[in-house]
Amino acid sequence: MTINRTTLLDLPLPVTGTESGTWGDTTNNGLTQYIDIAVAGMTALTSANFTAGALTISNTTGDNTATNIAAASAQYATIKVSGLAVNSTITAPSSNRSYRIINADSTYNLTIKASGQTGFTFLPGQSGVVAFNGTDYAAIGVVLNQAQTFTAAQTFRAANSVRAEAASTQDAIVLAGRAGGTNSYAATLTPTTLTGNITVTFPDASFTVAGLGLNNAFTGANTFYNGTGQTFGTGTSTQDGVIVAGRAGGSNSYRVTLTPATLTASRTLTLPDSTGTVSTTGFAIAMALVLGF
Repeated sequence: MTINRTTLLDLPLPVTGTESGTWGDTTNNGLTQYIDIAVAGMTALTSANFTAGALTISNTTGDNTATNIAAASAQYATIKVSGLAVNSTITAPSSNRSYRIINADSTYNLTIKASGQTGFTFLPGQSGVVAFNGTDYAAIGVVLNQAQTFTAAQTFRAANSVRAEAASTQDAIVLAGRAGGTNSYAATLTPTTLTGNITVTFPDASFTVAGLGLNNAFTGANTFYNGTGQTFGTGTSTQDGVIVAGRAGGSNSYRVTLTPATLTASRTLTLPDSTGTVSTTGFAIAMALVLGF
């Protein structure tokens, strides 16, 4: 029996003049069946095929008695994995080939790599194509749930109705109602009509967004600044204050700051229902009194 093998897929190359009476079986089991799985075949793997989350797939060869194709045969075109018990790794042959990968598991990652390398990891529910690049396996196709760049308007919808949308005139992010609420209501984040690019920066802290036109309570010290040198309110850890810019015609470099003295109790200052000028101690006060007896 004289059979040589191809370099990549170990397909049979019967030597001319040999294999008398067995040539057909050798070709069918070792060539035809393997071409079939290399083009359109899929192996379905579960945790039972892995040992402690690891599986090495390798080429198998057919002969005149059997195909010897197994679940871990490396010649399959598609590898589908489900029912994993831990994050798992498949080590594939370090030779020029590609695989269609389907990680149908809903919990655990699947990594496919060459021996001694790091490979590419598919998150739960991801699918894609990997190819050997001469050193390791790398993704060459679209991988679901990975970061992608889309040049056209797209709508992305999750099973719980959370979605991101784009129209021809406006982008939007649509968030379903909070847990305990109803998904029939959603919050839509959209920009107003823009005349240029803007940047919204969030602080390094958890907080609740306040809305214009609503009653808002600020629990921390806050400063309100209009961007032209006028500060309307400020607060520190020990004292609140209100800062008012100079009157029209004056200079914005001067301010009036209203702050309380050291207090021994809560105080209330009531302004009258009339127009007037507030007087301060230390200055002459002219008062016109109308007394009735």
